[in-house]
Amino acid sequence: MDPCEDLVVRVLRKRDRAALEQLFAGVQADIYRLMLSELRNDADAQDAAQETFRQALGTLHNLREPAAFRGWLYRIALRVARAARQKVGLRKRLLEEAGRRLGGGEAPMPDVEREETRARVRAAVTALDDELRETVVLRYERGLKYEEIAQAMDCPEGTVSARLHTAHRRLTEALAGAGVALALAALERELAAAPAPAVPEPLARELRRIASETDLQPAPGVPARLKLAGLAAVALLLLAGGLAVERGLASRRPGAAGTGDGITARSAERPGTGTSGPGAGTDGLRATGGTSEGALPITGETPASLRATLTGHVRDRRNSRPVGGARVWLTRLEPYGEAAAETVTGPDGAYFLEADPAEYELHAHSPEYLDFLIDREIEEVRLGNNFQGDPVHDRERADVKAQYRFRLAPGETAVRDMDLAPGVMIRGRVSDAAGVPLAGAAVDFACQYIDWGPGTNGCSFSYNPDGRTTSVLTGLDGAFEIGPLYPTGSVALDVRKDGYEPGGTSVELDGASTETTIVLQEGATFAGVVVDSLGRPVAGARIFTGPRGDRADHLRLQPVASSAEGTFELRSQPRSARVVGAIAPGYGWTVVRIEGSDPKNLRLVLPDASGTITGIVRDAAGLPLAGVKVTAAYFDARPEGVVARLGFGNSVGWSQEALAVGLVNDSALAPATTTRDDGTFELKGVPVSERHVVGLKFFLKGFRALEREVNTAGWIDAVLEADEPTAPR
Repeated sequence: MDPCEDLVVRVLRKRDRAALEQLFAGVQADIYRLMLSELRNDADAQDAAQETFRQALGTLHNLREPAAFRGWLYRIALRVARAARQKVGLRKRLLEEAGRRLGGGEAPMPDVEREETRARVRAAVTALDDELRETVVLRYERGLKYEEIAQAMDCPEGTVSARLHTAHRRLTEALAGAGVALALAALERELAAAPAPAVPEPLARELRRIASETDLQPAPGVPARLKLAGLAAVALLLLAGGLAVERGLASRRPGAAGTGDGITARSAERPGTGTSGPGAGTDGLRATGGTSEGALPITGETPASLRATLTGHVRDRRNSRPVGGARVWLTRLEPYGEAAAETVTGPDGAYFLEADPAEYELHAHSPEYLDFLIDREIEEVRLGNNFQGDPVHDRERADVKAQYRFRLAPGETAVRDMDLAPGVMIRGRVSDAAGVPLAGAAVDFACQYIDWGPGTNGCSFSYNPDGRTTSVLTGLDGAFEIGPLYPTGSVALDVRKDGYEPGGTSVELDGASTETTIVLQEGATFAGVVVDSLGRPVAGARIFTGPRGDRADHLRLQPVASSAEGTFELRSQPRSARVVGAIAPGYGWTVVRIEGSDPKNLRLVLPDASGTITGIVRDAAGLPLAGVKVTAAYFDARPEGVVARLGFGNSVGWSQEALAVGLVNDSALAPATTTRDDGTFELKGVPVSERHVVGLKFFLKGFRALEREVNTAGWIDAVLEADEPTAPR
C-alpha cells in the first residue's frame, strides 16, 4: 500500500491524529508549490494552501477510496486557486504579464539565454486557457499521473490526454512565434524545471496547528459502538427493503409496460468484476464522475434514492464475446457534451454507471473498435438517407437512435447492452521532400466523409477516432497510426511540423486498414515590423497571411502579435503565401505583397484610426430612430494599388476588386455605437480617407439591416425600412 494511502486509512478508520500530521507534512509542499504557481504571490499562496487543507479536513470523512486521496486533494486545491484568482483579478494581470514576455517587453540579460527560454516557456503556459494551463502544471510541474489529473480535474483520462496535446500544440506555436524552437521533449523538460521553494515555516506551523486541533470524524459506515442486536435489526430492515424494491422493479423488467425509450429496466444488480461496478468512476470515489468547474454537480445534489443507474454488457459484434477494459461513459444533452459518468468494463464486459436523472448520450470505446456512439450515429444517418419516408426504416432509425440517446428517470435502473463494431486504422509515414522521416509531426484527424451511393446524401463526421484524441505525433521513423475509423469513406488528415508548410492528404477506406505517405515541404519565414503612420512601433498588432493568386479569398489569423518594438516573425508558413497584413486596437489595418520585398524585412504601416463618422438614422417616414446599433462591418485597405477587405464578427462583406479578403472573429475590434434619442450618432476610432474605406452596418430589431460605405468623415443620413410583417397562417 502506498505510504500516503496507508496514512489516509489510519486517519479515516482509527482517527489517528499523528497520522494526520504526517499526511499533512507529506503533501503540504506539493499544494504550496501549486498555489505559488497559480497565484504568483507567496502570501496568497500560503493563504490558499491553508484554505485547501481546512476544506479537505471538513470533508475527509466522506472519502471512500483512500487511493484517490491525492487527486481528491488537488481537486480541492484547484477550486480554491480559481476562487482566489477571481477574487484578486489575477487572471487578467497574469495574461498581461505573459503578453509582455511573449512580446519581448522584458529584455533578458544577454548572458542568460537558458533563463530567457525558460521565462518564455513560463509566460506561454500562463497565457493558456485555465483548463489547459492547470493540466500542464499538474502534469509537468507537479508530476501527477494521468489518472490523478483526471481525479483532480473531474474529467476522464482521455480528456487529460487531449488537453495536454492541445497545450503542446499551442505552446509550440506560441514559442515559435516568439523565436523559441523547442522539440516536444525539450518543452516538457523546461516545464518540469519549475522552481521548488521550501514550505515557509509559518505555513508549516499553521498546518500543524490545524491538524492538532481538528476534531476528526469517523469514516462513513456503521458506528463502532453499534451492538450486535442493532446490526441484526439493520440487516433485517435492509432485507425487507430489498425485497420491496425487487417486487417494485419486477413490473419494469423485459416485457413489462412503462419502460419507455426502448430501455429495459431490471433490479439494481451490479454486474461484472475487476474495475466494473460501483466505485470504478474516474474520481476514485464512486462511478459517477463529476462536472467541470461552474457546472451543476452530477452527484451530491440529487438524493441517492432518486439517482438513476445504467448497467449492461459490452460485446464484440462479430462473435458476441465480452469486451473487457472498454471505456463506457455518459454525456449530457443539456448542456450538450458535459461529462456525467464514466467507468471501465470488467473481464465479463459488464459495466455499471450512476447519474442524475437527465437526457444522455452513451459512449463506449475500446482499442480496435469503433466508438459505439459514432457507429450508431452513422447508422442512423445512413438509414435516414437511404430509406427516407419509409415508415419501416424510419422506425429502424428511431430504434438505432434510442440505443445511444435516451432519458434516465429518477430512481430508474436501465439496461443497455452494446455491440462494438471493429474499426480500421490508417497507418502512414511523414517525410520531407528528400524522403527523410520527420519525427514529432502532428497528424490531425480532420473529418471523415461517407457516401452511400447514388440517390443518397453523404455525411461528414468530425469525431475522436479513438474516443480520446484527434491527433497523434510521428515517431522517430516518421510513422503514425490513427483510428479506429469507420471502415468506408474518405478521411482528411492534416499534418503540422515546425519549420515546414502545413500539409495533409485524403485517404480512401474500403473496409480494411490502409497505409499512406505524407510529404511536407520546408516552410517559409516572414518577419518585419509594424509601425504607425509616423513610423512609431505598434505593439500587440495581430498578423495575417494570405495565399498565392491574383485574388486571395482567405486571410489566416496567426497566433502571434507584434512585440513592444513592433517586430514580428512567422515561421513554418506556406510558400504559397503572398500577402501579409496587420491590425491593432485603435488602428485600421494594412496589407502588403511579399513579391518584390524581402520576406524577412517587411514593413507594415497601420493607418490612424482617430477619425469620427457622424450622422442620423431615420425610418421611412423621416422620424428619428433611437437605439440603432451602428458598427464597422469591415475595413478596406488600399495602399499602393493593393485592395483588401477585412470583416468583423461573422460578416466580411465582399469586394470584387479585392486582392485579399479576410475575417476577424472578434467583434470587440470593431468600433461601434448606438443612436441617441434624436436618431443621431457619433462613431469614433475609425480610419477614413481615400485609401481606407469603412463599411458601416445599421441594425435595429423590426427593421432591415443596412450597410453603407464611407471614406470621409462626413455626415451620414441613413434610412431604415421596416421589416415586412409575417403573413398569418
